[in-house]
Amino acid sequence: MSVYIFQTNNNILLYLIIINSISDISAYLVGSLIKGPKLTPRISPNKTYSGSIAAIIGSVIFSMLFPLSGHLFYSMCIGSFISIFGQLGDLLVSIYKRKQGFKDSGKIIPGHGGLLDRFDSLMLNMIFIFLLINLNFIS
Repeated sequence: MSVYIFQTNNNILLYLIIINSISDISAYLVGSLIKGPKLTPRISPNKTYSGSIAAIIGSVIFSMLFPLSGHLFYSMCIGSFISIFGQLGDLLVSIYKRKQGFKDSGKIIPGHGGLLDRFDSLMLNMIFIFLLINLNFIS
């Protein structure tokens, strides 16, 4: 039953994309303004602790304003985990790219790491949301 909900409910995928985007935008804006110590300078030299924390806060605020779950606490957890898994997915792809010896994963979006960098943070999040649905946290 849960897999059927995932395949037919476009709101879940849209929710994931929106929160993931808010996380990325929050991290970029706050990290660029505040700067501060780097999170993983060898893997992804532009990521800062301030940006990472802002990403989580921005995602939690959005998930509180537009809850996916009927429970506010679950929605806050979902928002924070989407941000955390998105950041981890981004770092995993960055590690892979560094090991392969290239910086950008394409030239379609120059200066932003390529087209794949728009989707790398969604990779782990798709698994996370799928698990939430199958464990009946989201229905």
